[in-house]
Amino acid sequence: MRFYSTNHEAPAATLSQAIERGIAPDGGLYLPQEIIPLPIPFFRNIAEMPATDIAYVVANTFLAEDFEPETVRAIVNSALSFPMPMLQLDGTHIATMELFHGPTKSVKDIGAQFMASLLRTIRGNNATPVNIIAATSGDAGSAVASAFHSLPGVHVTILYPKGRLTYQQRQSFVSLGPDVTPVEVRGSFDDCLALARNATLDPDLAGHVRTITANSINIARFLPQTFHFFNAFARMVEAGADPDQIVVAVPSGNLGNLAAALLARRMGLPLKRIVAATNANDAFTRYLTTGILEKRPEVATHANAMDTSAPANLPRVAELIPPDPVALTAYSISDEEILQAISDVYNKYGYVTDPHAACAYTALCRSLQPGEHGIFMATADASKCRDVINRAIPSLARQEAPPARPQHRNVQPHTIPATYQSLKTIILQTNEQQTHP
Repeated sequence: MRFYSTNHEAPAATLSQAIERGIAPDGGLYLPQEIIPLPIPFFRNIAEMPATDIAYVVANTFLAEDFEPETVRAIVNSALSFPMPMLQLDGTHIATMELFHGPTKSVKDIGAQFMASLLRTIRGNNATPVNIIAATSGDAGSAVASAFHSLPGVHVTILYPKGRLTYQQRQSFVSLGPDVTPVEVRGSFDDCLALARNATLDPDLAGHVRTITANSINIARFLPQTFHFFNAFARMVEAGADPDQIVVAVPSGNLGNLAAALLARRMGLPLKRIVAATNANDAFTRYLTTGILEKRPEVATHANAMDTSAPANLPRVAELIPPDPVALTAYSISDEEILQAISDVYNKYGYVTDPHAACAYTALCRSLQPGEHGIFMATADASKCRDVINRAIPSLARQEAPPARPQHRNVQPHTIPATYQSLKTIILQTNEQQTHP
């Protein structure tokens, strides 16, 4: 399969070209040149299929021209090696899909593990050094570092905004060892993402070390996010929901999961409606109303993994927005509403939800109509945001942090201004140390 740029000014790319470039030469993001609807019998039988079989069918749509079926199966199985349970909180009226049971307790594990397996397959025995770079506002850093850090010839650079991650989020990648370089940026997540983009587009840097972005702007991170929605639909139908009345609410920051939900719908997934839930950084909510991305200063919120004022996947969303305006809605959720939702869900259902899923729950409740079945996606383990949880539910005992990784001492992060030259210097120095230890 070939992939086109959302800016429509670059030649179509092969799968390997799209992955290695990350961003098209014209600055756009890649999407499949042909979106193939899945056959009707697939949807008739989907409720009887396990998550890995569903994901294999979806992935094969994108990968069949490049890989043998057994290779696609192996790539899928490596990404979905942990459970993804759906919990019914209110029968089939409201349910949550837990996507955080991977090694770093985040939905990002699925896409990162998929991309790592796919890149390893494409590279084969190629020993040319590669630098995997990712910007993180919360969970992507640990997922990418965990997936890539032990691959031969691969070094990982993680950029994160100073003072914006929880202790648990930061600790999960600074403790992985010397093949992961943490870079603390005196700026916002948007600044970090811009630096990562610049590194992948810099021809001079490419002359020293190939740098590949592992944020969801990379097609290899983006495509497996469609799996969540097919699987959520299947589990809801399996539970007895009317397949024509299923609504999904998506925590939405950089919009990778939202774009994937829209792509899944284009592939035939009969979601009645997709609900985008943002935090106080409501750029997308306003965009959906006006058609204009009005950038405002990024603000820190309780749902920190969604803190962005310039969603990187908006070009994909713009390409995939359904013609029916009622099929996609968006709501902005304040910090006060996040705390209230966490408290309400706990008091009503005895379930502890993380701040990002709390945004999706609130948006779903606003949107859901009589006779509809709603699913809100839970994208991180609540223990990663203990301070917010304890504030929302004071009676709840302090939750344990995710287990530490004792095999390495913490790597001291670099702290830099939000300037590309500062980042480039670190990458070149690190590459020199790796090449000539």
